[in-house]
Amino acid sequence: MKIAGIILAFLMLTGSALIGVLGSSKSMDLGKDLAAITDSMSDAQLSEAGLPSPGRLKFGGIVSILGAVAAVGLLVVTFVKKDKIKLVAIAALGLAVLAIILYPSIETGPTDGLAPRPQAMLAGALLLLGAGGAFLAQKASNKA
Repeated sequence: MKIAGIILAFLMLTGSALIGVLGSSKSMDLGKDLAAITDSMSDAQLSEAGLPSPGRLKFGGIVSILGAVAAVGLLVVTFVKKDKIKLVAIAALGLAVLAIILYPSIETGPTDGLAPRPQAMLAGALLLLGAGGAFLAQKASNKA
């Protein structure tokens, strides 16, 4: 079971970190494009037009990067400091949930791939599975 937990943690946490970085890059680009378009619009005009705030996209991207770093940190903790897994997993999952909440629900073009919010949801789901693998590896090593 320890090997299965390690494999699960490695695959899911690296996938979560990669998707988090890609989602952050996309949201930063969307934030820049949106800021250029809506530079002269007020917040009331933005909400009336159904457009999200460019700052919200940029801040969501920063949180997503921090979540990706936390996912890699959880992977490292899985191998090094097994007693800290719970703390790092809670922090990483908290950042993933915060990124999901921060990202606005926006439509992207047909060739743009996933929008930032579904991408953050996918990264959060992979992080949750990876945290489960890390706990599985920890429990198996505690029994040995």
